Amino acid sequence: MNFEGEDDAYYEHNEHNEHNEHTKLPIENAVENNKESDNDIQNNHEKASAQIEYKINEYSNQLSENSLPANDNYEENTNQLLQEHSQRAPSPTYPQQQNYNSSYSSKMVYPSVLWSGNGYHIYIPIKAIILDNYEQFSKDKFPNVFSSNGKYYGLSISEIFLKFVKCFFTNGKADPKHNPIYKSCLIRIPNTINSKCLKKGLNYEESKVKIFQKWNGYRPPIQRLTKDF
Repeated sequence: MNFEGEDDAYYEHNEHNEHNEHTKLPIENAVENNKESDNDIQNNHEKASAQIEYKINEYSNQLSENSLPANDNYEENTNQLLQEHSQRAPSPTYPQQQNYNSSYSSKMVYPSVLWSGNGYHIYIPIKAIILDNYEQFSKDKFPNVFSSNGKYYGLSISEIFLKFVKCFFTNGKADPKHNPIYKSCLIRIPNTINSKCLKKGLNYEESKVKIFQKWNGYRPPIQRLTKDF
């Protein structure tokens, strides 16, 4: 999913940022400077992908009942949800990677990953709940945060959660101009051309939006993230 106006993705790993050169992914410098070979670029892709997957699955075994919102039927619903996701996920297919162990893959989240020409766009479908409907996340519990002088005045709990997830998955290195909201939902279309890359002097092939990894069909429960929210 994409939750910002024109260019940024919901789980964007690192869009181009002129003010933070040290946060660039290796592949960005490879494309911009055109100095690395195809093998070097492929190796950098694989390293970056491995880092992304590790972060996504870091908390996969740390789900605890204490982190779940209080609700009469919530425990029952959660057990059912986890049972659904304990089943084997479809065998993932990757355009550039074929060496994953299938038994290991069934326990992992492999999101859709696009290369936009400037950075990675990562899309992770999840089994979600509406946080605003649960007492544990009520605004009344945090009056100072949502006061007229507060940082998050006018935002919903869910919108603040989006901001948290952006920082969580990118280790705080996401585009600072990225403002995740629910009012827009745009996505880069594979094989289209990124006009920003053309303006920087890249050719059509270098500016093309490409599928780096396909989603493997597994929807992780949102509670794996609310634990640290």
